[in-house]
Amino acid sequence: MIDNNTPTNMSKADAETLTQLRLQPNPARDYAELLYDTDIATNIILTISDVTGRTISQETRNLTEGEKLTLNLSN
Repeated sequence: MIDNNTPTNMSKADAETLTQLRLQPNPARDYAELLYDTDIATNIILTISDVTGRTISQETRNLTEGEKLTLNLSN
């Protein structure tokens, strides 16, 4: 779960829109699920980085209320 002590690139407004953000399993290899709660549907730019900060993938996604995203990490 991301809390106020976890570094992210989310603005304060984004953090208020997306709550209970979790990535599982962590660490992930072939796939991961991004679980979240949101009050509104919104578009996001999802950037996945490795532990060195290198960008693995970046894509625009549409989040709807109270869903999860399954991310393919096998590329």
